[in-house]
Amino acid sequence: MPPSIKMPIKFECPSCQTVYMHKYSPDAILTSYPTCPDCQQPGQLQGTIEMQDLFKHPVVLANYYWKDTLQRFQHS
Repeated sequence: MPPSIKMPIKFECPSCQTVYMHKYSPDAILTSYPTCPDCQQPGQLQGTIEMQDLFKHPVVLANYYWKDTLQRFQHS
């Protein structure tokens, strides 16, 4: 049986107004939020992705899933 797929978590950077995704990890979220890939400032948690994010942030989602897929192949 395949492992359950966790939805990525959406963050918004208040400094540069960028939306970015990060892989769900309970221990990472409890210690500190991941930094913005553009300005390296901590972002604000927005929750898991939702259906409207497919239309509002298609490039961000595509980049997230592309990088995640590449990482899975590298670890195989």
